[in-house]
Amino acid sequence: IIIADYHGRIVSFNPGAVSMFGYSAEEMRGKELTELMPERFRHAHLRGLALRIEGGSANKLSRQVELFALNQQGHEFPIFLSLSGWQSDGVDYFGAILTDLTQRKQVEADLEKARLAAVAQLHHEFHAVFGNDGIVREVFTPQLPDFAVAAIAQVDTLMDAARLELTDQLFK
Repeated sequence: IIIADYHGRIVSFNPGAVSMFGYSAEEMRGKELTELMPERFRHAHLRGLALRIEGGSANKLSRQVELFALNQQGHEFPIFLSLSGWQSDGVDYFGAILTDLTQRKQVEADLEKARLAAVAQLHHEFHAVFGNDGIVREVFTPQLPDFAVAAIAQVDTLMDAARLELTDQLFK
């Protein structure tokens, strides 16, 4: 959890934030929030703060978003940010509850790779049985029930879509 004043200066940096970013609470107290974000997000952050100072109230601020943060070593990592605002003694404050998404994103990537590998294996096995040239299909398809022919057509469509997706993944 990180708490900042309406100028974007950190007033509280809890132990979870210390662990996540690698800075001590004392190091971060009074520092700008922009030190914890990649350069490409800083302008939008500062613009948002300026708009908030000009006329908005922190009480109306409530937002949840996935984006990237920057740790002490300068490495970016994905985070989930839940942002809220409040006023205390006439001063606006902003609080952010952050969750490091690094492991979740890695698991998602691993699952996607496994899914693509399974689709590729299914594609290989399907064509091993039915043949790439359609000869086996021409012989057996007329003898199959309509639902089986429809299922084969759906598998072909899925295989084509998976092949395109796999190609996109490989050439990104």
